[in-house]
Amino acid sequence: MATIASPKLQERFVATAKERISRGLGLLGKEGQGASLAGELHTMGGEAAMVSQPEVACVAWEGEKVARLLGTGSDQQARVTCGRLLRKLSYLVQELSGKRSTPTPVPAPSPTGESHRVLVVDDSPVAAQALADVFEVRGFEVRSATSLDLAMSVCASFAPAVLVSDVQMPSLDVAELCRRFREVTRGQRTAVLLISGRSEAELRDRLDAIGPEGFVSKLAGADVVVSRVATLFQGLGQ
Repeated sequence: MATIASPKLQERFVATAKERISRGLGLLGKEGQGASLAGELHTMGGEAAMVSQPEVACVAWEGEKVARLLGTGSDQQARVTCGRLLRKLSYLVQELSGKRSTPTPVPAPSPTGESHRVLVVDDSPVAAQALADVFEVRGFEVRSATSLDLAMSVCASFAPAVLVSDVQMPSLDVAELCRRFREVTRGQRTAVLLISGRSEAELRDRLDAIGPEGFVSKLAGADVVVSRVATLFQGLGQ
């Protein structure tokens, strides 16, 4: 059973999503703003996936792909399609406003009974907190960061064994993040798990360059991410 976001976090997601949709509609009416609109939809999709709203995530990511066609020969059709998808997102998010989240069941702690330290990095505070919450209720020690500097500060004081990071972050270079994580934790047994709304095939070149120990689609849900991290800890002998 997928973990449902806490009521407080779902409320925060709904409020943030409404702001993104409003900004998206404004960007849609301006020339040369396709990349900015795509960025808003990409981030919204990641946030939705991490709060267990896969339908919202899929619509947002579909909109992201269409938004990247703005300014091309398909501009007119892309605008019509983006407008339709933004209206659909508005409807879906409005529906969420009237729903209460099911309280998250607290499962058993990590099977080994040991304290496993995880750092979650995402430039979206909503997505980062949502995933960190799931790790916490699973018995892991977890910290989250939304910037490179903060992530490195956490690494220095917290010494995580596993880094879980989004792949596509406009304000954060994931390759540089992973390189510096490995430098800071040199001599320790560590692993990197990357997550994304895009498929592994779409990101193959980037993943090959970074060389993570694992990759999980955000659409698989936060529980699958946590399960994969547990497997990585077993591989580290912890």
